[in-house]
This record gives sequence, structure tokens and C-alpha cells, in this order.
Amino acid sequence: PDYRYEKADNLFHAIGLGISETIRNVRELYLQLGMVFSGKVSIKGLGGPVEIVSIGYKVAGVGFYDFLGFIAFISVNLAVINFLPIPLLDGGHMMFLIYEKLRGKPAPEGVMIAANCIGLVLLLSLMVFVFYLDISRRIGG
Repeated sequence: PDYRYEKADNLFHAIGLGISETIRNVRELYLQLGMVFSGKVSIKGLGGPVEIVSIGYKVAGVGFYDFLGFIAFISVNLAVINFLPIPLLDGGHMMFLIYEKLRGKPAPEGVMIAANCIGLVLLLSLMVFVFYLDISRRIGG
């Protein structure tokens, strides 16, 4: 791959470059999530902790700054995922807070419990699935 690094002239330029790169990564992540949910991209491309560690190990071998960028990339991705409107995640809490603001009272306790149970099942299912993908990649490839 052709990598081009832009060196900042000063601290403010570096902060601006970091913000621009973060915004670009967030947009790309939302586009990729949209393509996964619409079926345009296979879910077999998802990776879990094993894949993250594997890629991180390879990136660390390239150089310190590449590894630092990779860690920042993972952090931004986790922040975006955490803010998706899934109960149990911060985005799910925001959904309930918006609901409470609009209705003037909290959602019924039964609804909150059911939503959190559904969110837990979704998250655990996703975790099992990405671990399966990670392990099957290691065994098969």
C-alpha cells in the first residue's frame, strides 16, 4: 500500500489533522455498518478480539506511530459502536433519556427490562459470532 504521512507544522495543526482523521474514520465506520446491515458487505469480514490482536501485532511490527494510529482507530471505533442505539450501551441509555424527555416520564420498567434483555442477547450473540469468525480464520487460514 501507498502510505503518505502529513507532518504537522505545530501543535494546532496536529490537533486539526487528528480531528479530521477521526471524523473521516467515523464516517467510514458508519458507511461500513450501513453496508453490512444492507447486505452489500459480508458479515464474514467482521473481526473480534483475536483479529484485533493479530492485526495490532502486525501493525506494531511496522512502527510505533503506526501502532499508535491503530490504537486510536480502535478507540474511535469502539466509541462509535458504544453510541449505537442498542440497550445496555450508551446509545441505548440515550434512547431512554430522549424518550423520557419527550414523554415527560420514564419508560415503564417492564419495557426497560425487556429492552435491556434483548440488548444483552444481541451483544452476547455478536460476541459469540465474532469469536467464531476469529477462531475459524485461525483454524482455516
